Amino acid sequence: TMQALVDLRGETRDFGVIPMPKYDENDTSYHAWTGPYTFSVPITQGQDRVDMITAVLECMGSEGRRLCVPAYYEIALKDKYTRDDTSVKMLDIIHDGATTDFISVYSNTIGDIGSFMIPLIRYQEPDFVSWYAARKSLVEAKLGDLFEAYGVRQ
Repeated sequence: TMQALVDLRGETRDFGVIPMPKYDENDTSYHAWTGPYTFSVPITQGQDRVDMITAVLECMGSEGRRLCVPAYYEIALKDKYTRDDTSVKMLDIIHDGATTDFISVYSNTIGDIGSFMIPLIRYQEPDFVSWYAARKSLVEAKLGDLFEAYGVRQ
């Protein structure tokens, strides 16, 4: 994670930054998972103010992306937390390959389907098919609830 750069700043030994490896030689670019990090704000006002509150939050998010992220990326990560030009180039490769997906964001909402590897490894049960079959109806029901909440027709 990029937090590791902050933690390594005081390190006396040299270190460098490298992206996650490609799966195989057929991959044309590097990919880095950004994770399902979210920001939430409880809205305690009446329903008549929700549109205004969410518009302000969207504006704040947009301005934060426009002003804060470049400052953090260019000044903190590239200047303060790296020690060589190669690491700076590696940060650009990581940045350009940053991605997330539906399961990463909504895993908890639909029955923790995105973290299926944890119990399979922890309990040494390599049978994903049986694991999923036991949870299929729960996952499908929760996925249906999510789609309904967003007004998506199935």
